[in-house]
Amino acid sequence: ISAHCYAKHTPFLAAPVGHAMPIYHLCYNSEQPISTAAEHVHMLHGWEAILLFQSDCLAVALPCCNWLQMTDSDTELDEATLADDSDADSPKEQRIKRPRAAAAAAAVNNVAAAVAAGPVIAGVPPDVGTGAAEGASQRLLAVLEELNYRFAAVIEGMIRFHSSKARNGSFKRAFELPVTNVPDYEAVVPKERWMWLRRIKDRVQRCYYGSCAEFLADVQAIADNAVAYNTPGRGRLATPPLIDVANKVVDEGRKLLREQGMVDYWEGRAQIERGRQQGPEAFRVMLANAIRQANSAGKEPMGWHWVGCELCGKWRLVSGAAFYELGLEREDSKFMCSQNIDRPGGRCEEPPEWIE
Repeated sequence: ISAHCYAKHTPFLAAPVGHAMPIYHLCYNSEQPISTAAEHVHMLHGWEAILLFQSDCLAVALPCCNWLQMTDSDTELDEATLADDSDADSPKEQRIKRPRAAAAAAAVNNVAAAVAAGPVIAGVPPDVGTGAAEGASQRLLAVLEELNYRFAAVIEGMIRFHSSKARNGSFKRAFELPVTNVPDYEAVVPKERWMWLRRIKDRVQRCYYGSCAEFLADVQAIADNAVAYNTPGRGRLATPPLIDVANKVVDEGRKLLREQGMVDYWEGRAQIERGRQQGPEAFRVMLANAIRQANSAGKEPMGWHWVGCELCGKWRLVSGAAFYELGLEREDSKFMCSQNIDRPGGRCEEPPEWIE
């Protein structure tokens, strides 16, 4: 095939009439030959694929496989999915897809949204929960995008770590997808507790997580489930070495999370915006507690900033949202007590919040 595929970067979902086949949506730039796409499919799945064409998009129908979707700026296949079986890690830097809170706003009863929420796998209902993004304000959604962007880097690193044959041997990618081919797995691990790396990745892209604790709970569930089934005497097909593999993958995730910058800051801002959503009184209590903490510790809590009023010279503690919405990160910026969006109606006559 000598033609080229010109991707529009738009979601595409279709299936041959009479065939219940998931679709693998490939977005390629104008220089990517279609023949290369077919080679990728053969390498990934080991069988011939049915090529479907619609306008200038290419879709590949694959029986009995997962459904992945590439949209927006994704013009190449997921590097983790295409990672080869070499013993060395690829030196190429991984490009992290930025989560979009708009994905979490899709209606749960919308079939297309349910499919887009995660892989379509027989016996595994689509994961359509919105998590921390449920009912979130625009300010909170913006913060969740930044927080989950950090989590996206972690989960991508975990997938790369897990796909290494040198580290995990024949068990590489054992926890990338759900367990669907073990007859008694659900009897040992209830379906509501199932967790796998790609599910976490899908949730991150929907800004599902509002804290490190929530993210780590899903990560830890992978290891917990491995222990639950693979401990000798538990599962009929128990494989004890998988427990060590799962623990290594989870430990790698915890290490990567510690190495991520600004996680504590964005987690603090998420907590602030949740407090703001609870109403003015709840936010005033949160602000008062933050001021006491700042004076006690000698520095502002995560997600807060000290600023000085241009008129009265008194220091005020403002949220990260107020700090950036007022442009106070600029060197030539000026702040006045009356501008404080955290304290509507604020006046210079009020007592200073920083006590030296």
